[in-house]
Amino acid sequence: MFSKKKYSFTVFSIVCILICSMLACFFCVRIIQQTPSQKITIRLGLPLQPSGALLMIALENKLFQKHGIQIIVKEYPSGKCALNEGLFKDNVDIAGASDLPVANAAMTRKDFKIIAGICSTDNVNSIIARKDAGISEIVDLKGKRIATQQNSAVHYFLHLFLLANLISEKDVNLSFMNAENLPESIVSGRIDAFSMREPYIGQAKKVLKHNHLIFSSPGLYKQYDLLLVKESLLDQYPDSACRILKALVEAELFVKKFPDKFKSLTAIYLNSDQKTIAKYWNDLMFQVSLEQSLIIRLEDEARWIIRDQKLADKKIPDYLTLIHQKPLKEICPASVSIY
Repeated sequence: MFSKKKYSFTVFSIVCILICSMLACFFCVRIIQQTPSQKITIRLGLPLQPSGALLMIALENKLFQKHGIQIIVKEYPSGKCALNEGLFKDNVDIAGASDLPVANAAMTRKDFKIIAGICSTDNVNSIIARKDAGISEIVDLKGKRIATQQNSAVHYFLHLFLLANLISEKDVNLSFMNAENLPESIVSGRIDAFSMREPYIGQAKKVLKHNHLIFSSPGLYKQYDLLLVKESLLDQYPDSACRILKALVEAELFVKKFPDKFKSLTAIYLNSDQKTIAKYWNDLMFQVSLEQSLIIRLEDEARWIIRDQKLADKKIPDYLTLIHQKPLKEICPASVSIY
């Protein structure tokens, strides 16, 4: 049995922990709610994909403006385009993109930083195929014309999917094209299948009607969607990352509180229907975070890129140096698990 002294000490310890936790939460909320006096203008490269929903929610609810940011939005059909056509061509200052294009970009450049992951999912990519191309099961993909967006998450998913089903990439006729051109290509019959995600899968389904099959593989590939910032923006406005992340942390709270409302909003942004978005919604984990597993994912992808592109002279980049942890640690330290 506990002595009165030990019991008192235990109660005191528990009370102290609770008080500290409450103070930490209060401090976090105070940080998020603070409104800076100086306003800054930032150009955002918005990828039109379900995993970019936190950015869409922050825009719709004027959360960036709340934290002193005037946002200029430029929309892109994919995260890869937002990164390569937006951030790296100086058309935007921040951009959302999935992990694979980031892993690939780090092979040749170091002028950007990852400030947070904004979504993770292991069931957002799929392969759509035409039935009249003689495809009724996965093995029928052999010898078929399959397209995807090169050096992107859907390209990596296709690689893993074929590998998991014992199909060599040499056994398919693989081609690459822009994401927005894939639906029309399969509808016209120029290709037999493509690897993608919404809204492009839905666009092809709508036209093909009963003449299609969908191949998915939940759990095969955990994909991270990231927020990238130009180093020049951080140099010019050192607190810009904190302001951006405060807006996105609030957006995360919104999406958890009003999921149905923001399914509709995401569908509008993607020019898709709510039923299609709802199908994937529960597989999307919207969380502003920096996880240790992200480093492992980027390194795995770098190995694949080196093999796939035959880059024998390349080494796996030190992705830890590309991650700017400080702003998120200041706002929500519990959301950072990178060491």
